[in-house]
Amino acid sequence: MSLQETPVSRHVRNASGGLRHARKANSERFALQEEIHRQIASELHDSTCQHLVAASLILEAALS
Repeated sequence: MSLQETPVSRHVRNASGGLRHARKANSERFALQEEIHRQIASELHDSTCQHLVAASLILEAALS
């Protein structure tokens, strides 16, 4: 008996390929979201530190 592709097996193969593609796209999207979150967290941290240093300098100048 030869192994020949049937319409059902072709649909299963196509569906499996589509699922792999969707999983890869989802993984890439998640990695991009994580990178964006890291960048935002870093920017917030940097700007918060700058504001605290500025407030400290203003307070020090006002108390002098």
